[in-house]
Amino acid sequence: MAKAVIGRLFDGRLHDRDHVIEVYRRHNDEVRRLIPAERLLVYEVSEGWAPLCDFLGLPEPDGPMPKVNSTEEFVGRTAAGSRP
Repeated sequence: MAKAVIGRLFDGRLHDRDHVIEVYRRHNDEVRRLIPAERLLVYEVSEGWAPLCDFLGLPEPDGPMPKVNSTEEFVGRTAAGSRP
């Protein structure tokens, strides 16, 4: 089912890198247009805890940001047919 939904989202053109990137960018632009800036956090996990916790009004956890679901892990799971 997930494959069908994603396929529809990208017009069945999952192997067309430029098309997929364009769909992704249009979606992000639409989200930025629709959601008020004060309610939207545009966040890169590499920024660490601070921006996320500040936005949510929560204290920063002790310890580093967890690093899970690397590219290698994802590819390994999908190649093995397991779910992410």
